[in-house]
Amino acid sequence: MLCHLPFIVPVAGLILFAVLPFGTALAIYAPVALLALAIGIPAVRAMYRPVTTGVEAMRGTEGIVLAAEGGSAAVRWEGEIWNCRAAEPLAAGDRVRIVDVEGLTAVVRRAGGEPTPARG
Repeated sequence: MLCHLPFIVPVAGLILFAVLPFGTALAIYAPVALLALAIGIPAVRAMYRPVTTGVEAMRGTEGIVLAAEGGSAAVRWEGEIWNCRAAEPLAAGDRVRIVDVEGLTAVVRRAGGEPTPARG
């Protein structure tokens, strides 16, 4: 709710025109309104940016399988090593796409293409 504060301040500032002479009220109101817009507009733009952290940022991105055994494996994603499980068997060096995250286990599927060598 605090994101609305920069837009409420100019509206509340209109009271200045009722209690002060016009010139004085305008001299106070104009900088306050401009400051509120300078803070409010970037705040609203930030709310529409895509998520870049947490589980939401992992979905749809790719990682590389470091070690695999059956349907479970260890995957390197953005410098982190995650446990994962997949419906199909994986091999070290495969590129995988993260479909979902359940607890501390990533659910992946093969990204397609040829296996790439694992980077250590």
